[in-house]
Amino acid sequence: MSVSLNSRIRMKQILTYFSIFLTTVAFGQDLEQLSNKILAEGIELYRNEKASWISTDSVPEADRELVNGYFSYSDGKNYFSIYVDKTDKSAVYKFTFSPVGNLEIELIQTEKNIPLSESEINILSVRKKAVGLSSMWYQQFGYTQIVNPNIIIYRTEPEFIVYAIPGAKQHGLLPIGGDLRMTFKPDGELNRIDPIHNNLIPLNTDTPEETAYMAHEHRGKRLAKEYMTSTDVCTLLLYRQFLKEEKHLSVHKKFISEFYYNEPRLVIRQNIEKLKLR
Repeated sequence: MSVSLNSRIRMKQILTYFSIFLTTVAFGQDLEQLSNKILAEGIELYRNEKASWISTDSVPEADRELVNGYFSYSDGKNYFSIYVDKTDKSAVYKFTFSPVGNLEIELIQTEKNIPLSESEINILSVRKKAVGLSSMWYQQFGYTQIVNPNIIIYRTEPEFIVYAIPGAKQHGLLPIGGDLRMTFKPDGELNRIDPIHNNLIPLNTDTPEETAYMAHEHRGKRLAKEYMTSTDVCTLLLYRQFLKEEKHLSVHKKFISEFYYNEPRLVIRQNIEKLKLR
């Protein structure tokens, strides 16, 4: 009778351990899937903004006085950066970029003096609204002293999803936070606007000390909750040439996100060591 009881107890323990093992494996797979999703969106934002950076340098100085503004967007395959004339109806220049490898883009076509499509006119209208909203937000919190909002049109269908991320005005500054997520209805009407981080975190990249990583903290009060965000990924990719460290961490009381921006690779794990930044 005692042998049978001991066997049952042992079997129950084995089943308990096996259940814990399966739960741990499943949880790890969920974190890996989440990491891949955040990284993929961050790369998409990066490519979109990189198209704007490259095309800005591609507009000849002699033609810049003809330009009234610009916008960039993706059709899911290629990336377009368009510089519009004073009428907002025609493109002085339209640059088309194609993805290269798992991260970069390359210029594949340059067009001049072509009319905007109806959808492009709508995208331009949404971008102007996003610029106005983000500029007011940045001015309200005093961000404009060190950064400007860069507008990224992430999605155009079925609704517009638009991000504003900070662009540094001075060398040696890595601007984390100060970002917004805006959604617009198909007709261009604002649906909602959400701050992603609590505030702007200006990190100095010109420090002489060599460290293993740079880091910032997430406290879970905004959209930036337990994990690194796609806007964090985008910003770190844009500024990685100025960073000495091999990785950047976002730290939450439950999770640590490690982004190796030169690979690029994002790892999210539990904060077992209870790492804190302050």
